[in-house]
Amino acid sequence: MASSARVLDFGWRITPALFLGLCLILGGASISGLPQNAALQIIALAVLVGAAFRGGPIALDPPVRRVAISLISATAALILLQLVPLPPAFWTALPGRAFVAETLRLVGLVPGWQPLTLTPNATLAAGLKFLPPIALFTALVLQADTRAATLSLWTILAVALVSILLGVAQLGQQHPELYFYTITNAQAAVGFYANTNHLATLLLVAMAAAAGGSTVGAGGGAASFARGLHLFVLAAMALGIFMVGSRAGIALMVPVLTGCALIAFGIRLPIRPSPIATAITLSALLAVAAGFYWVFVTQAHDTLPGPYTREMLFENTLKLAGTYFPFGSGLGSFQGSYRLTEAADAATLFYVNHAHNDLVELAADTGLAGLAILLLFLFGWTQRAIAIWSAKGRAYALARAGSVGSAAMLLHSLVEYPLRTAAGACLFALCCALMFQTATTPRAEDEDVRFRDFMRRSPSEAP
Repeated sequence: MASSARVLDFGWRITPALFLGLCLILGGASISGLPQNAALQIIALAVLVGAAFRGGPIALDPPVRRVAISLISATAALILLQLVPLPPAFWTALPGRAFVAETLRLVGLVPGWQPLTLTPNATLAAGLKFLPPIALFTALVLQADTRAATLSLWTILAVALVSILLGVAQLGQQHPELYFYTITNAQAAVGFYANTNHLATLLLVAMAAAAGGSTVGAGGGAASFARGLHLFVLAAMALGIFMVGSRAGIALMVPVLTGCALIAFGIRLPIRPSPIATAITLSALLAVAAGFYWVFVTQAHDTLPGPYTREMLFENTLKLAGTYFPFGSGLGSFQGSYRLTEAADAATLFYVNHAHNDLVELAADTGLAGLAILLLFLFGWTQRAIAIWSAKGRAYALARAGSVGSAAMLLHSLVEYPLRTAAGACLFALCCALMFQTATTPRAEDEDVRFRDFMRRSPSEAP
């Protein structure tokens, strides 16, 4: 029995890394209906079932656990509510539905009971995409130590290095068999992914992973080796991003490398955790994000394939969000609803699959409810970031790496859609799991206890 328990424990410990590896290799496109995405969702269900039967301690403090459960529950409720059929009189009165109702009447159909979403199948497919990241997050926070997380970081580095080598082979070559997807950036370095920006996302997170992993449990000669490996990986990832040619990836290297330096030197930020500090910091971060978007989109002669620019997509999607506000057109409905905004004489062989700005696409799809969930997440994310960056020592190196990686992905989401692939969503889930886990390195055990005691105090009790 003891032997079986050890085998099961070992299997569960390597599950996150194995599943993450599958997602990074197979989940490189946002297109719904791909067989590999369906396979990943089935595996994710198996992981969640295994987590339910395994149980055990959760490596999350109770307040963090409540926020995580609330966010997941609110997202699930939003998806399900969008699929609930509504009475014809109520549905046709919703913003943006009059056009659809009139179209049905013109073809001789009477609007019946309809769900809030305009595209029920696409909404269901979009909801299933949440399964892999939720499964990975759950598998990681059910671990009693950082070994599963560290193994997952090594998985990221391994896949990133292999992706760079694959990208070198793809670059400028006429070898379609080296590409995983039919719709892709041909003759460009995309690795296992559908386009260059998705590969750039992986390389940016790999930078943060190298910075965090190099400081865990290192001492003496091992510390020197870890630092050397860290510098090698950072250099390889930076060269990889330049090879890929992603403008967003190149722009985001500066803040990511800055975060890596802060992690490597164990620098503590002079901010005390409090609701006021969280609100001020979040406001500052949103201002920085707005500045990044403005410079990237309006000042850098931004273009996309076909007759599109990110600025044009932003303006049109913002109008679309206003048309369906406050309920939205339905999760996953963007591609269909956006076509209704385009003039018939402007049709080309190119089509818009996403807004290349997940904030406005979320507003168009889910309305006020989706923005409220996002704001709740950003507040919790900022609160946790302040907590881990204000702690002393290197006990939170992995958590800080998670904050750098997730921040890069959030910024990237303003000009792309990295979170809409299984690979990107699972990278983000890993970063969040790293951020929200408590420090468990033996060297920092006493400090971790003191820090958790501090975080459990009310603001009035804080020194």
